[in-house]
Amino acid sequence: MRKIVVSLFLVLAIFNSSTAFAHHCSSVYLVHKEVESEQIRFLDCNRHTMLKETTTYLYSNGQRRKIDNSTIFNQDGSIIENDCSNVKHIIYKNNHYFTFYKNKKYNIINEKGKYLTNKKYTSINEIAPNRLVVRFDKKYGIIDLNGNSITTIKYKSFEQINDNLFKTELNGYYGFIDYNGTSILENEYDKITQLYNIFLLKKEGKYGLANNKGEIILETKFEKIKEINDFIAVKKEKLYAIFDSNGKQVTDFIYKDFKLNRNTIELKTKTNTWVTLNSQTV
Repeated sequence: MRKIVVSLFLVLAIFNSSTAFAHHCSSVYLVHKEVESEQIRFLDCNRHTMLKETTTYLYSNGQRRKIDNSTIFNQDGSIIENDCSNVKHIIYKNNHYFTFYKNKKYNIINEKGKYLTNKKYTSINEIAPNRLVVRFDKKYGIIDLNGNSITTIKYKSFEQINDNLFKTELNGYYGFIDYNGTSILENEYDKITQLYNIFLLKKEGKYGLANNKGEIILETKFEKIKEINDFIAVKKEKLYAIFDSNGKQVTDFIYKDFKLNRNTIELKTKTNTWVTLNSQTV
């Protein structure tokens, strides 16, 4: 009986040893490390330079990992900041600023190395002179280069539409603001989507239009709005009118239906006849 027990013990010991050996053999280890250095001069700036070191790690399973480590210098060679990444240089009114990622957050410093932010921003991007959109605690807002708040950091999403228009989401509703945080359209729309050169608005099951400045073209009181071959069909009280891609009305609300036939827009009249959209119907 003792021999059987000993034999079983030896078998288990050999099995565990083999498993451990196999596990050890399957572990991932570093195969190669390569460091590249690049001296960078910032655009339109002769006062600062940056040394960017990119370290590439190659592992036994074929994976590659790249890590950037940058140092920002003054012209005299003194260091403004080091051990950072994603560096961007901004000049505003002859003052120089830097945004970068360090210690798991994004920061802003001036050329003297003074930190101008104290929150743990998870993203930061310039959207206009002296305006940056930041993300903090999964919400977005706008600050200036000195870290002052332009808007409350409260928006769930933040999308740049053009140079001066931004779509925001607040409590599940969408609106527009400009880069100064001024409300162009209140956050009261269920949906805002681009439609050619303008925007389709949806609110409480009704539809409207806004131009590329965020100004209302049609209030949200229409039954349906649909794009059709560079035009827009708008339905009101069961009848359609046609608008162009800029939101200009080109027909009255007199058509029962519409269709696209070989790239030609056809409209159904009240007498159930079909007419082609052309200079006569416009």
